[in-house]
Amino acid sequence: MTYKLVLFDMDGTLLNGRTVFVIARERGFEGELQEIMNSDMKPYEKTERIAMLLAGMTVEDFMSIFRTIPFNRNAEYVVGELKRRGVKTALATDSYHLAAFDVQRRLGIDHAFMKLWCMKTVLPARCECTINIR
Repeated sequence: MTYKLVLFDMDGTLLNGRTVFVIARERGFEGELQEIMNSDMKPYEKTERIAMLLAGMTVEDFMSIFRTIPFNRNAEYVVGELKRRGVKTALATDSYHLAAFDVQRRLGIDHAFMKLWCMKTVLPARCECTINIR
């Protein structure tokens, strides 16, 4: 049996922008975000620091800002055409599950994978991944 699947990244591929940067611009913490992103912190430390910047933000506020990010040109057409041809679609993102589920719903994408964590194993060319499927 042959399976057909196209996997899209969300921020910058399906969306014409990156969620966290749009939120930062609208909420006034672009400078702090840029400092975190440019720092030598480990990825999980960056995630924790960014989460602190979002503390207290309501789901409604988050989603109202998030939904201002337009889809990239032809994103809706491409996903629709793939589905018409019987190709399964999925999105993978290290962004927020609220955002990923919203894009999945609006575009009719079959699957969404959020927060894919990779850790190096003994062989540097291999990667052991844990996938949280929602």
